Amino acid sequence: MNQKSLIKNSIILFIKNVAAIVAPMVMYKYAAIKLGVANVGAVEFVKSLNSYFLLIAMMGISTFAIRECSKVRNNQKDIVHIASQLYAISIVTTFFSYVIFVFLATFVEFFHPYKRLIYIYSISILLTTYGLEWIYNIYEDFATIALSTVICEFIAVIGVILCVRSVQDIAAYTFFLMIAANGYDIYTHFHARKHVRLTPRLSRESVQYFKPIAIIFFTNVASAIYTNADITMVGWLRDDSEVGIYSAAVKIYNVIHVMVSVGIIVVIPRLTQYLHSYFCKEKGAYYVLLNKVVKAFYIFVIFCSSICVLYGNDMILFVSGEEFTNAFRPLIVLAVTLLFATGNMIMSSAILIPMDREKVTLTATVTGASLNLILNLVFIPKWGCFGAAITTLVSEFMVFVITVYSSRDVLRNMRISLMRDIMPLTIGLLSNGTVYFIVKFIHWSSRYKFFFAAIISALLYYITHFVFRNEIVKEVNRFLWGNIKSKSKKS
Repeated sequence: MNQKSLIKNSIILFIKNVAAIVAPMVMYKYAAIKLGVANVGAVEFVKSLNSYFLLIAMMGISTFAIRECSKVRNNQKDIVHIASQLYAISIVTTFFSYVIFVFLATFVEFFHPYKRLIYIYSISILLTTYGLEWIYNIYEDFATIALSTVICEFIAVIGVILCVRSVQDIAAYTFFLMIAANGYDIYTHFHARKHVRLTPRLSRESVQYFKPIAIIFFTNVASAIYTNADITMVGWLRDDSEVGIYSAAVKIYNVIHVMVSVGIIVVIPRLTQYLHSYFCKEKGAYYVLLNKVVKAFYIFVIFCSSICVLYGNDMILFVSGEEFTNAFRPLIVLAVTLLFATGNMIMSSAILIPMDREKVTLTATVTGASLNLILNLVFIPKWGCFGAAITTLVSEFMVFVITVYSSRDVLRNMRISLMRDIMPLTIGLLSNGTVYFIVKFIHWSSRYKFFFAAIISALLYYITHFVFRNEIVKEVNRFLWGNIKSKSKKS
Protein backbone atom coordinates (compact mmCIF):
# COMPACT_ATOMS: atom_id res chain seq x y z
CA MET A 1 0.00 0.00 0.00
CA ASN A 2 1.17 3.50 -0.73
CA GLN A 3 1.38 6.43 1.64
CA LYS A 4 -1.96 7.85 0.52
CA SER A 5 -3.77 4.83 1.97
CA LEU A 6 -2.70 5.92 5.45
CA ILE A 7 -4.50 9.23 4.98
CA LYS A 8 -7.54 7.42 3.61
CA ASN A 9 -7.54 4.99 6.55
CA SER A 10 -7.15 7.88 8.97
CA ILE A 11 -10.20 9.63 7.50
CA ILE A 12 -12.26 6.41 7.62
CA LEU A 13 -11.27 5.67 11.22
CA PHE A 14 -11.83 9.33 12.11
CA ILE A 15 -15.43 9.03 10.90
CA LYS A 16 -15.82 5.84 12.92
CA ASN A 17 -14.53 7.45 16.09
CA VAL A 18 -16.56 10.62 15.59
CA ALA A 19 -19.68 8.43 15.45
CA ALA A 20 -18.48 6.55 18.55
CA ILE A 21 -18.09 9.88 20.36
CA VAL A 22 -21.03 11.94 19.09
CA ALA A 23 -23.67 9.23 19.60
CA PRO A 24 -22.83 8.61 23.30
CA MET A 25 -22.71 12.37 23.82
CA VAL A 26 -26.19 12.77 22.35
CA MET A 27 -27.42 9.88 24.49
CA TYR A 28 -25.63 11.30 27.54
CA LYS A 29 -27.22 14.73 27.17
CA TYR A 30 -30.67 13.23 26.59
CA ALA A 31 -30.27 10.82 29.52
CA ALA A 32 -29.04 13.62 31.81
CA ILE A 33 -32.39 15.36 31.29
CA LYS A 34 -34.54 12.24 31.64
CA LEU A 35 -32.57 10.33 34.31
CA GLY A 36 -30.83 13.11 36.28
CA VAL A 37 -27.20 13.61 37.24
CA ALA A 38 -27.09 10.87 39.92
CA ASN A 39 -28.47 8.10 37.66
CA VAL A 40 -26.21 9.06 34.78
CA GLY A 41 -23.32 9.03 37.25
CA ALA A 42 -24.31 5.51 38.34
CA VAL A 43 -24.15 4.27 34.74
CA GLU A 44 -20.76 5.94 34.27
CA PHE A 45 -19.56 4.22 37.45
CA VAL A 46 -20.63 0.84 36.05
CA LYS A 47 -18.85 1.60 32.76
CA SER A 48 -15.64 2.40 34.64
CA LEU A 49 -15.91 -0.89 36.58
CA ASN A 50 -16.57 -2.78 33.35
CA SER A 51 -13.43 -1.32 31.80
CA TYR A 52 -11.24 -3.13 34.35
CA PHE A 53 -12.77 -6.53 33.62
CA LEU A 54 -12.60 -5.81 29.90
CA LEU A 55 -8.86 -5.36 30.40
CA ILE A 56 -8.65 -8.78 32.05
CA ALA A 57 -10.59 -10.30 29.16
CA MET A 58 -8.36 -8.76 26.49
CA MET A 59 -5.11 -9.26 28.46
CA GLY A 60 -3.18 -7.07 26.02
CA ILE A 61 -3.77 -9.72 23.34
CA SER A 62 -5.02 -7.31 20.67
CA THR A 63 -1.93 -5.08 20.94
CA PHE A 64 0.39 -8.09 20.89
CA ALA A 65 -1.51 -9.69 17.98
CA ILE A 66 -1.28 -6.54 15.86
CA ARG A 67 2.45 -6.28 16.50
CA GLU A 68 3.34 -9.94 15.89
CA CYS A 69 1.08 -10.45 12.85
CA SER A 70 2.26 -7.18 11.27
CA LYS A 71 5.81 -8.55 11.37
CA VAL A 72 4.73 -11.42 9.08
CA ARG A 73 1.94 -9.63 7.21
CA ASN A 74 3.13 -10.96 3.86
CA ASN A 75 2.82 -14.57 5.05
CA GLN A 76 -0.83 -15.62 5.44
CA LYS A 77 0.04 -19.02 6.88
CA ASP A 78 2.04 -17.50 9.74
CA ILE A 79 -0.74 -15.01 10.48
CA VAL A 80 -3.33 -17.82 10.76
CA HIS A 81 -0.99 -19.81 13.00
CA ILE A 82 -0.31 -16.93 15.40
CA ALA A 83 -3.82 -15.46 15.38
CA SER A 84 -5.55 -18.80 16.07
CA GLN A 85 -3.50 -19.33 19.23
CA LEU A 86 -4.04 -15.77 20.43
CA TYR A 87 -7.78 -16.06 19.80
CA ALA A 88 -7.89 -19.23 21.93
CA ILE A 89 -6.05 -17.46 24.75
CA SER A 90 -8.50 -14.54 24.59
CA ILE A 91 -11.51 -16.90 24.87
CA VAL A 92 -10.07 -18.37 28.08
CA THR A 93 -9.27 -14.97 29.62
CA THR A 94 -12.71 -13.60 28.64
CA PHE A 95 -14.52 -16.47 30.34
CA PHE A 96 -12.39 -15.99 33.46
CA SER A 97 -13.04 -12.24 33.55
CA TYR A 98 -16.77 -12.45 32.93
CA VAL A 99 -17.34 -15.05 35.63
CA ILE A 100 -15.49 -12.95 38.23
CA PHE A 101 -17.40 -9.78 37.32
CA VAL A 102 -20.82 -11.47 37.51
CA PHE A 103 -19.83 -13.18 40.79
CA LEU A 104 -18.89 -9.83 42.38
CA ALA A 105 -22.11 -8.20 41.19
CA THR A 106 -24.16 -11.07 42.62
CA PHE A 107 -22.51 -11.68 45.97
CA VAL A 108 -20.67 -8.49 47.03
CA GLU A 109 -23.04 -6.12 48.83
CA PHE A 110 -21.33 -2.92 47.62
CA PHE A 111 -22.24 -3.76 44.01
CA HIS A 112 -25.89 -4.70 44.70
CA PRO A 113 -27.31 -1.23 43.84
CA TYR A 114 -25.59 -1.54 40.44
CA LYS A 115 -26.23 -5.27 39.90
CA ARG A 116 -28.79 -4.98 37.11
CA LEU A 117 -26.70 -2.40 35.24
CA ILE A 118 -23.57 -4.59 35.57
CA TYR A 119 -25.38 -7.62 34.14
CA ILE A 120 -26.44 -5.58 31.11
CA TYR A 121 -23.23 -3.71 30.35
CA SER A 122 -20.94 -6.69 31.00
CA ILE A 123 -22.21 -8.24 27.75
CA SER A 124 -19.73 -5.88 26.07
CA ILE A 125 -16.91 -8.01 27.50
CA LEU A 126 -18.10 -11.05 25.57
CA LEU A 127 -18.74 -9.07 22.39
CA THR A 128 -15.28 -7.44 22.41
CA THR A 129 -13.55 -10.83 22.25
CA TYR A 130 -16.12 -12.20 19.80
CA GLY A 131 -15.71 -9.28 17.39
CA LEU A 132 -12.03 -9.87 16.51
CA GLU A 133 -11.48 -6.18 15.75
CA TRP A 134 -7.70 -6.61 15.90
CA ILE A 135 -7.88 -8.68 12.70
CA TYR A 136 -9.12 -5.61 10.85
CA ASN A 137 -6.24 -3.55 12.25
CA ILE A 138 -3.70 -6.06 10.97
CA TYR A 139 -5.14 -5.94 7.43
CA GLU A 140 -5.88 -2.20 7.68
CA ASP A 141 -9.55 -2.81 6.85
CA PHE A 142 -11.00 0.14 8.74
CA ALA A 143 -13.93 0.74 6.38
CA THR A 144 -15.83 -2.33 7.63
CA ILE A 145 -15.40 -1.32 11.26
CA ALA A 146 -16.42 2.27 10.50
CA LEU A 147 -19.60 1.36 8.63
CA SER A 148 -20.83 -1.18 11.19
CA THR A 149 -20.04 1.22 14.06
CA VAL A 150 -22.01 4.08 12.50
CA ILE A 151 -25.03 1.80 11.99
CA CYS A 152 -24.96 0.57 15.60
CA GLU A 153 -24.51 4.10 16.96
CA PHE A 154 -27.54 5.24 14.95
CA ILE A 155 -29.66 2.34 16.24
CA ALA A 156 -28.56 3.10 19.82
CA VAL A 157 -29.44 6.81 19.60
CA ILE A 158 -32.90 6.04 18.19
CA GLY A 159 -33.39 3.40 20.89
CA VAL A 160 -32.52 5.80 23.72
CA ILE A 161 -34.83 8.52 22.37
CA LEU A 162 -37.72 6.06 22.02
CA CYS A 163 -37.23 4.02 25.20
CA VAL A 164 -35.70 6.32 27.84
CA ARG A 165 -38.49 8.50 29.17
CA SER A 166 -38.07 8.55 32.99
CA VAL A 167 -35.74 7.48 35.84
CA GLN A 168 -37.21 3.97 35.63
CA ASP A 169 -35.57 3.53 32.20
CA ILE A 170 -31.96 3.51 33.43
CA ALA A 171 -31.58 -0.15 32.37
CA ALA A 172 -32.67 0.68 28.81
CA TYR A 173 -30.12 3.50 28.69
CA THR A 174 -27.38 1.11 29.83
CA PHE A 175 -28.39 -1.47 27.22
CA PHE A 176 -28.26 0.99 24.33
CA LEU A 177 -24.90 2.33 25.52
CA MET A 178 -23.62 -1.24 25.34
CA ILE A 179 -25.06 -1.64 21.81
CA ALA A 180 -23.39 1.62 20.75
CA ALA A 181 -20.03 0.47 22.12
CA ASN A 182 -19.97 -3.16 20.97
CA GLY A 183 -23.02 -4.04 18.90
CA TYR A 184 -20.98 -4.09 15.70
CA ASP A 185 -18.84 -6.95 17.03
CA ILE A 186 -21.60 -9.42 16.07
CA TYR A 187 -21.14 -8.53 12.39
CA THR A 188 -17.37 -8.15 12.40
CA HIS A 189 -16.90 -11.68 13.78
CA PHE A 190 -18.43 -13.24 10.66
CA HIS A 191 -16.96 -10.72 8.24
CA ALA A 192 -13.44 -11.40 9.58
CA ARG A 193 -13.48 -14.66 7.60
CA LYS A 194 -12.91 -12.54 4.50
CA HIS A 195 -9.37 -11.95 5.77
CA VAL A 196 -8.56 -15.05 7.78
CA ARG A 197 -10.33 -18.17 9.06
CA LEU A 198 -9.36 -18.83 12.65
CA THR A 199 -9.62 -22.12 14.51
CA PRO A 200 -8.96 -21.45 18.21
CA ARG A 201 -6.30 -23.82 19.46
CA LEU A 202 -3.68 -23.92 22.19
CA SER A 203 -0.32 -25.65 21.92
CA ARG A 204 3.02 -25.75 23.68
CA GLU A 205 4.10 -22.92 21.43
CA SER A 206 1.40 -20.72 22.98
CA VAL A 207 3.41 -20.55 26.21
CA GLN A 208 5.98 -18.25 24.58
CA TYR A 209 3.28 -15.61 24.15
CA PHE A 210 2.34 -15.47 27.83
CA LYS A 211 5.22 -13.29 29.02
CA PRO A 212 4.91 -10.44 26.46
CA ILE A 213 1.10 -10.57 26.74
CA ALA A 214 1.36 -10.34 30.53
CA ILE A 215 3.69 -7.32 30.28
CA ILE A 216 1.33 -5.52 27.89
CA PHE A 217 -1.63 -6.50 30.10
CA PHE A 218 -0.12 -5.04 33.26
CA THR A 219 0.81 -1.95 31.26
CA ASN A 220 -2.82 -1.58 30.19
CA VAL A 221 -4.01 -2.15 33.77
CA ALA A 222 -1.69 0.53 35.08
CA SER A 223 -2.80 2.87 32.30
CA ALA A 224 -6.46 2.18 33.07
CA ILE A 225 -5.86 2.98 36.72
CA TYR A 226 -4.83 6.55 36.04
CA THR A 227 -7.45 7.05 33.31
CA ASN A 228 -10.48 5.25 34.80
CA ALA A 229 -9.66 5.16 38.52
CA ASP A 230 -10.44 8.86 38.76
CA ILE A 231 -14.14 8.24 38.07
CA THR A 232 -14.16 5.14 40.29
CA MET A 233 -12.49 6.95 43.20
CA VAL A 234 -14.62 10.08 42.81
CA GLY A 235 -17.65 7.80 43.16
CA TRP A 236 -16.09 6.10 46.18
CA LEU A 237 -14.75 9.18 47.97
CA ARG A 238 -17.49 11.66 46.99
CA ASP A 239 -20.88 10.80 45.36
CA ASP A 240 -22.61 9.96 42.06
CA SER A 241 -23.38 13.64 41.36
CA GLU A 242 -19.67 14.46 41.46
CA VAL A 243 -19.05 11.50 39.12
CA GLY A 244 -21.60 12.94 36.70
CA ILE A 245 -19.89 16.35 36.73
CA TYR A 246 -16.42 14.89 36.22
CA SER A 247 -17.72 12.60 33.46
CA ALA A 248 -18.89 15.68 31.53
CA ALA A 249 -15.30 16.98 31.43
CA VAL A 250 -13.83 13.55 30.74
CA LYS A 251 -16.15 13.00 27.76
CA ILE A 252 -14.83 16.12 26.03
CA TYR A 253 -11.26 15.08 26.89
CA ASN A 254 -11.93 11.62 25.47
CA VAL A 255 -13.23 13.08 22.21
CA ILE A 256 -9.81 14.54 21.44
CA HIS A 257 -7.91 11.61 22.94
CA VAL A 258 -9.80 9.14 20.75
CA MET A 259 -9.24 11.28 17.65
CA VAL A 260 -5.49 11.14 18.33
CA SER A 261 -5.68 7.38 18.78
CA VAL A 262 -7.17 7.16 15.27
CA GLY A 263 -3.85 8.04 13.68
CA ILE A 264 -1.89 5.82 16.05
CA ILE A 265 -4.07 2.78 15.29
CA VAL A 266 -3.73 3.37 11.56
CA VAL A 267 0.06 3.61 11.50
CA ILE A 268 1.01 0.91 14.04
CA PRO A 269 0.83 -2.03 11.56
CA ARG A 270 2.77 -0.04 8.97
CA LEU A 271 5.40 1.15 11.44
CA THR A 272 5.90 -2.38 12.75
CA GLN A 273 6.21 -3.76 9.22
CA TYR A 274 8.80 -1.10 8.31
CA LEU A 275 10.75 -1.59 11.54
CA HIS A 276 11.08 -5.36 11.19
CA SER A 277 11.73 -5.33 7.45
CA TYR A 278 14.96 -6.79 6.09
CA PHE A 279 15.25 -3.88 3.68
CA CYS A 280 17.15 -0.77 4.79
CA LYS A 281 14.87 1.43 2.68
CA GLU A 282 11.82 0.40 4.72
CA LYS A 283 13.70 0.83 8.00
CA GLY A 284 14.40 4.41 6.93
CA ALA A 285 10.70 4.79 6.06
CA TYR A 286 9.92 4.00 9.71
CA TYR A 287 11.64 7.18 10.89
CA VAL A 288 10.13 9.29 8.10
CA LEU A 289 6.61 8.12 8.92
CA LEU A 290 7.11 8.48 12.67
CA ASN A 291 8.37 12.04 12.18
CA LYS A 292 5.18 12.93 10.32
CA VAL A 293 3.04 11.29 13.02
CA VAL A 294 4.63 13.32 15.81
CA LYS A 295 4.25 16.63 13.96
CA ALA A 296 0.68 15.96 12.78
CA PHE A 297 -0.59 14.99 16.21
CA TYR A 298 0.91 17.92 18.03
CA ILE A 299 -0.42 20.42 15.50
CA PHE A 300 -3.87 18.90 16.03
CA VAL A 301 -3.72 18.53 19.83
CA ILE A 302 -2.39 22.04 20.48
CA PHE A 303 -5.32 23.45 18.50
CA CYS A 304 -7.85 21.28 20.36
CA SER A 305 -6.40 22.16 23.77
CA SER A 306 -6.64 25.88 22.96
CA ILE A 307 -10.30 25.48 21.96
CA CYS A 308 -11.04 23.68 25.26
CA VAL A 309 -9.42 26.47 27.25
CA LEU A 310 -11.23 29.25 25.36
CA TYR A 311 -14.66 27.64 24.95
CA GLY A 312 -14.75 25.05 27.74
CA ASN A 313 -17.88 26.49 29.36
CA ASP A 314 -19.78 26.53 26.07
CA MET A 315 -18.70 22.98 25.28
CA ILE A 316 -19.96 21.70 28.65
CA LEU A 317 -23.27 23.52 28.26
CA PHE A 318 -23.69 21.99 24.81
CA VAL A 319 -22.68 18.45 25.75
CA SER A 320 -24.29 18.12 29.19
CA GLY A 321 -26.36 21.16 30.23
CA GLU A 322 -26.38 23.77 32.97
CA GLU A 323 -26.27 21.20 35.80
CA PHE A 324 -22.70 20.34 34.77
CA THR A 325 -21.11 23.81 34.63
CA ASN A 326 -18.79 22.87 37.52
CA ALA A 327 -16.97 20.62 35.04
CA PHE A 328 -15.23 23.66 33.48
CA ARG A 329 -12.22 23.75 35.85
CA PRO A 330 -11.47 20.00 35.48
CA LEU A 331 -11.77 20.40 31.70
CA ILE A 332 -9.10 23.13 31.62
CA VAL A 333 -6.69 20.86 33.50
CA LEU A 334 -7.48 17.92 31.21
CA ALA A 335 -6.88 20.14 28.15
CA VAL A 336 -3.30 20.66 29.33
CA THR A 337 -3.03 16.94 30.13
CA LEU A 338 -3.72 16.17 26.46
CA LEU A 339 -0.27 17.47 25.48
CA PHE A 340 1.47 14.88 27.65
CA ALA A 341 -1.06 12.09 27.00
CA THR A 342 -0.48 12.44 23.25
CA GLY A 343 3.27 12.13 23.75
CA ASN A 344 2.77 9.04 25.89
CA MET A 345 0.58 7.43 23.24
CA ILE A 346 3.16 8.06 20.52
CA MET A 347 6.15 6.89 22.59
CA SER A 348 4.43 3.72 23.82
CA SER A 349 2.41 2.60 20.79
CA ALA A 350 4.60 3.82 17.92
CA ILE A 351 8.11 3.39 19.39
CA LEU A 352 8.49 1.26 22.52
CA ILE A 353 6.03 -1.58 21.84
CA PRO A 354 6.93 -2.05 18.13
CA MET A 355 10.58 -2.21 19.25
CA ASP A 356 9.73 -4.92 21.82
CA ARG A 357 10.40 -2.54 24.72
CA GLU A 358 7.11 -3.21 26.47
CA LYS A 359 8.92 -3.53 29.82
CA VAL A 360 9.76 0.19 29.66
CA THR A 361 6.12 1.01 28.95
CA LEU A 362 5.12 -1.14 31.93
CA THR A 363 7.56 0.68 34.23
CA ALA A 364 6.32 4.08 33.09
CA THR A 365 2.62 3.29 33.45
CA VAL A 366 3.02 1.57 36.84
CA THR A 367 4.87 4.64 38.09
CA GLY A 368 2.12 6.92 36.77
CA ALA A 369 -0.67 4.73 38.16
CA SER A 370 0.93 4.50 41.60
CA LEU A 371 1.35 8.26 41.73
CA ASN A 372 -2.24 8.71 40.55
CA LEU A 373 -3.69 6.48 43.28
CA ILE A 374 -1.73 8.19 46.05
CA LEU A 375 -2.60 11.70 44.89
CA ASN A 376 -6.26 10.76 44.38
CA LEU A 377 -6.54 9.77 48.03
CA VAL A 378 -5.26 13.23 48.97
CA PHE A 379 -6.82 15.52 46.35
CA ILE A 380 -10.29 14.02 45.71
CA PRO A 381 -11.58 14.34 49.33
CA LYS A 382 -10.33 17.93 49.35
CA TRP A 383 -11.11 19.21 45.83
CA GLY A 384 -13.44 16.60 44.32
CA CYS A 385 -13.36 16.17 40.55
CA PHE A 386 -10.93 19.10 40.14
CA GLY A 387 -8.44 17.18 42.31
CA ALA A 388 -8.97 14.09 40.14
CA ALA A 389 -8.06 16.12 37.04
CA ILE A 390 -4.90 17.42 38.73
CA THR A 391 -3.75 13.89 39.57
CA THR A 392 -4.28 12.82 35.94
CA LEU A 393 -2.13 15.73 34.76
CA VAL A 394 0.70 14.91 37.18
CA SER A 395 0.56 11.19 36.32
CA GLU A 396 0.63 11.77 32.56
CA PHE A 397 3.56 14.15 32.93
CA MET A 398 5.50 11.55 34.93
CA VAL A 399 4.85 8.88 32.28
CA PHE A 400 5.81 11.38 29.56
CA VAL A 401 9.22 12.01 31.15
CA ILE A 402 10.00 8.29 31.44
CA THR A 403 8.86 7.34 27.91
CA VAL A 404 10.66 10.23 26.24
CA TYR A 405 13.89 9.39 28.06
CA SER A 406 13.56 5.71 27.09
CA SER A 407 12.89 6.64 23.44
CA ARG A 408 15.74 9.16 23.16
CA ASP A 409 17.75 7.01 20.73
CA VAL A 410 14.81 6.82 18.31
CA LEU A 411 13.96 10.51 18.70
CA ARG A 412 17.59 11.37 17.98
CA ASN A 413 17.50 9.38 14.72
CA MET A 414 14.23 11.03 13.70
CA ARG A 415 15.92 14.45 13.70
CA ILE A 416 12.68 16.26 14.43
CA SER A 417 12.85 19.93 13.46
CA LEU A 418 10.11 21.90 15.20
CA MET A 419 11.57 25.36 14.63
CA ARG A 420 9.74 25.71 11.30
CA ASP A 421 6.43 24.93 13.05
CA ILE A 422 6.79 27.41 15.94
CA MET A 423 5.79 30.46 13.87
CA PRO A 424 2.62 28.98 12.30
CA LEU A 425 1.63 27.49 15.67
CA THR A 426 2.02 30.87 17.37
CA ILE A 427 0.09 32.73 14.66
CA GLY A 428 -2.61 30.03 14.65
CA LEU A 429 -3.09 30.25 18.43
CA LEU A 430 -3.16 34.07 18.31
CA SER A 431 -5.86 33.87 15.63
CA ASN A 432 -7.87 31.56 17.91
CA GLY A 433 -7.65 34.12 20.70
CA THR A 434 -8.65 36.93 18.34
CA VAL A 435 -11.72 35.01 17.16
CA TYR A 436 -12.65 34.35 20.79
CA PHE A 437 -12.66 38.06 21.71
CA ILE A 438 -14.54 39.06 18.53
CA VAL A 439 -17.23 36.40 19.07
CA LYS A 440 -17.85 37.68 22.61
CA PHE A 441 -19.45 40.81 21.12
CA ILE A 442 -21.85 38.83 18.92
CA HIS A 443 -25.28 38.49 20.52
CA TRP A 444 -25.99 34.85 19.74
CA SER A 445 -26.68 31.91 21.99
CA SER A 446 -23.55 30.29 23.42
CA ARG A 447 -24.16 27.16 21.30
CA TYR A 448 -24.15 29.05 17.98
CA LYS A 449 -21.20 31.22 19.02
CA PHE A 450 -19.17 28.14 19.94
CA PHE A 451 -19.80 26.38 16.61
CA PHE A 452 -19.14 29.54 14.60
CA ALA A 453 -15.94 30.32 16.51
CA ALA A 454 -14.66 26.72 16.33
CA ILE A 455 -15.18 26.53 12.54
CA ILE A 456 -13.57 29.93 11.88
CA SER A 457 -10.66 29.13 14.24
CA ALA A 458 -10.07 25.77 12.54
CA LEU A 459 -10.06 27.37 9.09
CA LEU A 460 -7.62 30.10 10.15
CA TYR A 461 -5.38 27.52 11.84
CA TYR A 462 -5.38 25.35 8.71
CA ILE A 463 -4.75 28.29 6.37
CA THR A 464 -1.86 29.46 8.55
CA HIS A 465 -0.10 26.10 8.28
CA PHE A 466 -0.88 25.97 4.56
CA VAL A 467 0.71 29.40 3.99
CA PHE A 468 3.81 28.28 5.91
CA ARG A 469 3.94 25.16 3.70
CA ASN A 470 3.55 22.60 6.46
CA GLU A 471 4.41 19.18 4.99
CA ILE A 472 1.45 17.42 6.70
CA VAL A 473 -1.05 19.93 5.34
CA LYS A 474 0.51 19.62 1.88
CA GLU A 475 0.09 15.83 1.93
CA VAL A 476 -3.54 16.10 3.01
CA ASN A 477 -4.19 18.63 0.23
CA ARG A 478 -2.57 16.37 -2.37
CA PHE A 479 -4.67 13.43 -1.20
CA LEU A 480 -7.94 15.41 -1.27
CA TRP A 481 -7.27 17.03 -4.66
CA GLY A 482 -6.13 13.70 -6.09
CA ASN A 483 -9.43 12.08 -5.11
CA ILE A 484 -11.47 14.99 -6.46
CA LYS A 485 -9.64 14.86 -9.81
CA SER A 486 -9.98 11.07 -10.11
CA LYS A 487 -13.72 11.25 -9.41
CA SER A 488 -14.20 14.10 -11.90
CA LYS A 489 -12.41 12.06 -14.61
CA LYS A 490 -14.64 9.05 -13.94
CA SER A 491 -17.76 11.20 -14.20
